[in-house]
Amino acid sequence: MLKMYEISPELKPEQKQVIYGTILGGSSIVTQPNGRNSYLYMKDIDDEWIIYKCNILKDFFKMPFKVKTVSSIAYPIFNEIKKIFYDIYENKIVSNEILNSLDKLGIMIWFVDAGKKVNNQAILKTNKFGENGSKLIADYFNSLNCYCEAILNKKTHEVVFSKEGTEELFKIIEIPDFMIEKIVK
Repeated sequence: MLKMYEISPELKPEQKQVIYGTILGGSSIVTQPNGRNSYLYMKDIDDEWIIYKCNILKDFFKMPFKVKTVSSIAYPIFNEIKKIFYDIYENKIVSNEILNSLDKLGIMIWFVDAGKKVNNQAILKTNKFGENGSKLIADYFNSLNCYCEAILNKKTHEVVFSKEGTEELFKIIEIPDFMIEKIVK
C-alpha cells in the first residue's frame, strides 16, 4: 500500500500554470536534507495574492495556511517540477520548454510576482536567470509580439517592454483587480 508522500494529487492544467508562473516569478521548489519529496515555497507581502494562488493550488496545501510565506505539502510531483526548473547545482533555469508551456494564466502569475508597470512600460525582473536567460525570455515575449529587450539595470537583469509591447502583453494577461495597484508604479 502506497503512503501519502508517495502519491501526488492530480496536477490540473490551471494548477500547473500557477506553479510555473510562481516559480518563474521568484518562488522556489525546496528539498530538505534527507527529504524524500520537494515542496513549493511561496512568499509575498500581499496576503490577498498568496490566498489567490493557494486557493487554486488547494490540493497541494494544508488549509488554513499562514500568509506572507507558505509551503505546500511535499509531494513527488514537485520533484519532477524541480528537475525542469533547476540545474544540477540547484540554480534556477529557464528554457524554451518552460516558456512555450505557459498560457495567459501562467504569464499573468509570473508578471504579478516579478513585474511592474512604470510610465506605460512593463518591466519583468529576470535576474535569477542571468543574461542568457533574460535574452531567452525577451525572445519568447518578442515571438508573442510583446516587444521588449533584455537589459542590465544597476547590476540587475530585467526585460523591459516597449509601450507597444506592454499593450500587447496586457491584451494577453488579465490581472485580478485587487492586484492592479501592486504592479502599477
